[in-house]
Amino acid sequence: MVVDRHRVDAEFLRESPHAEALQAVAVDQRDSGGGDPGAVEPRRGALGPSGHVFRPGLGLTVAATVLPYVDRVTTHLLADHIRDGYPGYTPSRIDAAVTTYLVLLSVIGALGAVAWLGTARAVKAGRRWARPAALVLFVCAATVGLTGLLTTDTSGETGLPPALGWAGMAPSMAALLAVVFLWSRPRVAGRLPRARN
Repeated sequence: MVVDRHRVDAEFLRESPHAEALQAVAVDQRDSGGGDPGAVEPRRGALGPSGHVFRPGLGLTVAATVLPYVDRVTTHLLADHIRDGYPGYTPSRIDAAVTTYLVLLSVIGALGAVAWLGTARAVKAGRRWARPAALVLFVCAATVGLTGLLTTDTSGETGLPPALGWAGMAPSMAALLAVVFLWSRPRVAGRLPRARN
């Protein structure tokens, strides 16, 4: 009787309307990782916990942006540099030139901060384009930094005093280290789920 009852129950399940629901549950369980133990489950953050490599660069970018403002109220390196290059400038004209530089450097700093944050988020999310984007942003940052450090104006002197010019290069050095770190790590496409007992 026991054998007959199990056989009747199995036939009932195959023929009853509940059979489709039970099959759907089985499919859902298989898709959720309870099926093929060798299936590869894609994961976010495929480059690993690499977002921390961008923190020094972001900090240096903020510091390089704030430094000219500190200089304006303390050492006056930028104002003295402009005065040495243009001895005929009046104090008001020198002040206007300093203000122009501050606005320009602030815009560059803001764009740099956005680039650091965006790239860090892309790396943390494991985006495929994160590493090429980091390389492109490094090239852009290095170009901007070298422009501020080496470009001369009509006076024959560089537009920025050397101290501020080198400060503007610091984020580029951090970007180079971040790029080397990212490209030296193999990209992991996914992970195997844990084996179930």
